[in-house]
Amino acid sequence: MRFQDGPAVAIPRRWAWTLGIGVAMLAGLLVWLLFAGRAVAPPENAAVRGTGAALGQERQMMGPVPLRASAVSTAAPSSTEPARGVDEYEVCGGTWVKANADGNLDDAILKGPMRRDEAVQAVARALAADARPVARAAGLILQAMEGGEDHRRAVMIGTIACAPDCPQASGIPAAAFDAVAAARESLARLAVTTTDPAAYALAFRMCGRLRAGSCALLSPEQWARLDPGNAAPWQEAFATAQARKDIPAANEALHRIATSQRSDQRFFDLPGLFVDAVPDDDGLRNGVFMLAVDAIGFQSAWVMPSYQPLASACRRDALRDSNRRQTCEAIAELMAEKSDTLIERSMAVAVGRQLGWPDARLERMRAEQLAFGQSVFDGVDARNAMSCETIKRVTDDVRRKARLGEVGAMREWLAHDAPPLDELLRRARTELREQAERSQAYAAAQAASAASAPG
Repeated sequence: MRFQDGPAVAIPRRWAWTLGIGVAMLAGLLVWLLFAGRAVAPPENAAVRGTGAALGQERQMMGPVPLRASAVSTAAPSSTEPARGVDEYEVCGGTWVKANADGNLDDAILKGPMRRDEAVQAVARALAADARPVARAAGLILQAMEGGEDHRRAVMIGTIACAPDCPQASGIPAAAFDAVAAARESLARLAVTTTDPAAYALAFRMCGRLRAGSCALLSPEQWARLDPGNAAPWQEAFATAQARKDIPAANEALHRIATSQRSDQRFFDLPGLFVDAVPDDDGLRNGVFMLAVDAIGFQSAWVMPSYQPLASACRRDALRDSNRRQTCEAIAELMAEKSDTLIERSMAVAVGRQLGWPDARLERMRAEQLAFGQSVFDGVDARNAMSCETIKRVTDDVRRKARLGEVGAMREWLAHDAPPLDELLRRARTELREQAERSQAYAAAQAASAASAPG
């Protein structure tokens, strides 16, 4: 196929929205979903649409990452293959799609060629035949997901305990809120009767701050009873106690976090269930990929763990107390070594800096995480960004993170595939230097533009 010189085309708009909301949680997967290329300029300002103080804000990030290189030299096309323009892309399976007028590849364009609807039906059938509570929970979430953009926005707004006038204030049809509420209520009822910690965690997250219906019956304490040794529910209990200024309960939760054996947020459970629900079929791989991306975005719209109370508890002045220092040291080690998300590992770096961890350890941790995040797009360029091989690598990456967690997947990579530490450190220092140079250039351009503006 032939690619002509031309402007970069953005990643699909809905996928960009997914990444904008979930960027902190995705780490390595983030780069996969951006498909190809490193950003060469600071990101554009996110488009923010306010829906009132009670509704919060919906953040969008369209991003500057190009889907293809600006110029690629290739041989002339054969007489049997038509020339393809810069706005045309080949999807795994041989189908070509054309970007719309604004240069975007939207879900509406890709849904048919990617066979998303067939994949959804196959996943729904497989989950319905699976007797595990977590599979039933995933099936209920899939029902809530299958309503397009309105459902996605209704989920995000609904989990912040929105008032009865949500439809009018947000512009989202009431039917979308009703459908999402019905699925959420069924999921919460399932959680009330289950002893499966994975199913309970999914329901707890989808309920968010809502305390109505069966969601009112869910609590971090019950989650902790179902999943002993897991710090994640105690983080929720600590944030709640802090908000209520219940000092004894907060101290108890902090102690429970520090003495936990692991921290399992289970962020990749849902996309992993979707990926595993159907056979590894070439014909469905594209659609399962889209569904996994949607699952990540869907979860990112829920109320995620709040780490600010934990960071405040381990600020430098609080560490003057020897007991608090010991507790925070244990929490930082837990998040660094026994968490399933890279955001918690980053949290460990921040707390470790307050604790006085050696600079060499902090730099190593940052270098490992940066290199791991970049490793997932090794060998992927603009010409094969939507190939069968690339999409298979994406879904395999989701499956691995669901099985091992992000930190576990990184450990596996460090043990078997990573370059030597000296090389990781060199790459990290180079990346940080280039980021600083880009930021300076961007700030200078902004200042020059402001100075030359009339008036």
